[in-house]
Amino acid sequence: MSSFCTLTTRILLPLTLGGILLVSAGYPPTVQQGEGSFLAGNRLPDLTWQTTAGEEIALREQEGSALLIMFLDPAEKHDTDQLALIKPIVERHAEAGLKVITVCFPAEGDTTDVGAIFAEGGYEWPVVMLEDRQSFEQYGVDDLPKNAIVARNNRVLLMVGTVNRYNQQLLEGNILVALRSL
Repeated sequence: MSSFCTLTTRILLPLTLGGILLVSAGYPPTVQQGEGSFLAGNRLPDLTWQTTAGEEIALREQEGSALLIMFLDPAEKHDTDQLALIKPIVERHAEAGLKVITVCFPAEGDTTDVGAIFAEGGYEWPVVMLEDRQSFEQYGVDDLPKNAIVARNNRVLLMVGTVNRYNQQLLEGNILVALRSL
């Protein structure tokens, strides 16, 4: 199969179909334009997070980079399974400049050892632990922690629901778009 056919069937077709499905479903929800949000087309919110390693990550300082932000609940196996799906994508595109941040929203009283999950899976990107899911509603995210966001130069390109084997190519296609347009 030619490289054009491969590109068309593996990346462009899922991107197009995914975009049509998202638009026809009335997605994304409305958030006032110009404000920072996690919705496609908007600037990232002006948020600074502390990682589990003690480093600070300011979203607005990610200018000039392609960024994948994964939101998940560390106690949900379905959520942590998403890490295994994105790991090969991250490995393929890390040298091209892809940055990844995982934002975990543990349930109250949850004692899941996120460090152990990341060590076992060999996931080496930064982890942020947050407790307040509801504060994210003002940024257009109301189904946490079931979202993955691809951003380029502080602008959101795509927000998808749970990453699975069906939309994995859509996610990677948007990552490629983000990387190629830097």
